[in-house]
Amino acid sequence: MNQYSGINFSKLNLDQIVDFIAQQSDAEIKSTLDFTDSTFKSLVKDNHVEKKFYLLYQCFQKFKEIIEYQIRKEELILFPVLKNMDKQNSMDNGSVSQDLNKPINIISKDHERILRLLMTLKNHAAYFSNTADENIRLCLQNIENLDNCINENIRFHKNVLFPKILNMQNGQKDILN
Repeated sequence: MNQYSGINFSKLNLDQIVDFIAQQSDAEIKSTLDFTDSTFKSLVKDNHVEKKFYLLYQCFQKFKEIIEYQIRKEELILFPVLKNMDKQNSMDNGSVSQDLNKPINIISKDHERILRLLMTLKNHAAYFSNTADENIRLCLQNIENLDNCINENIRFHKNVLFPKILNMQNGQKDILN
């Protein structure tokens, strides 16, 4: 289910959209990462899984580390910059002098890297697609859920956040509906 349906983002300013990402979308990704990690750990601790599953777990751990770093970078660096720009925009009556393409480019490059790593993780997981083990199948389902969360987050950035930033830079009224 799309967690964003029913919300009119055209009524929100950039500051509110950034808060939404941090409080909703990123929180869902973190929760899914943690649940997936606990599922993996419960399987790995029993030592009853084959070596390829350990490799999948290691791949997941690296992926989780990178996602958590990227979220922290957004929340601690990029989002405060965007919020500051939004406040500055309000004080300057809509004339933003800063180049807002830079945060968009940074976030976009992070998204590309994450999608490549996600594909690697899914390729490793594909080895277990025919397993009868319910616990391993749960791990695979968690990876699929994570894939959905991340792709929805990226679509939100592209379809809501980035246009809002560019409209602010161009001094345009919001065209999102």
